[in-house]
Amino acid sequence: MKIQHLPYTPARITSKYGKRNTGIKGASTYHQGVDIGTDKSKPYTATDGGAVTAVLPGTVCSSYYNHVRGWVVLIDHGTIDGKNVISLYQHLKQAGTAKGTRVKAGDRIGTMGNTGVGAQLHLHFEIRLNGRPVDPEPYIHAYEEEE
Repeated sequence: MKIQHLPYTPARITSKYGKRNTGIKGASTYHQGVDIGTDKSKPYTATDGGAVTAVLPGTVCSSYYNHVRGWVVLIDHGTIDGKNVISLYQHLKQAGTAKGTRVKAGDRIGTMGNTGVGAQLHLHFEIRLNGRPVDPEPYIHAYEEEE
């Protein structure tokens, strides 16, 4: 499987997939995705990090608010290479694209924010294959290498 667009540009990964200790109360100790930091040209106090975009075409299967995850959008991309693929985008600034909306790779689905539990403006991004989170960093790097 190859992604067709980055979830945020530039894809500056600030927290990797796997075990971690952020020191933030309520933050996960096993990170099931990657955090992508805002463009460094944005001030630390900014509340809007810019466009968050779909990595593949699909249908928004969930769009909701959670006190830990903040504003979240999940996109079902269907079956690719024999696996059901879902991407998740969290900590959006406000409600993202509505459930049931068909999107293309590169379509704006929300705005980077700092809702839920987090220390600063960022995007938490996950890829789930057959319902299980996998490290999305190799997919991001493979896309960047082809550009």
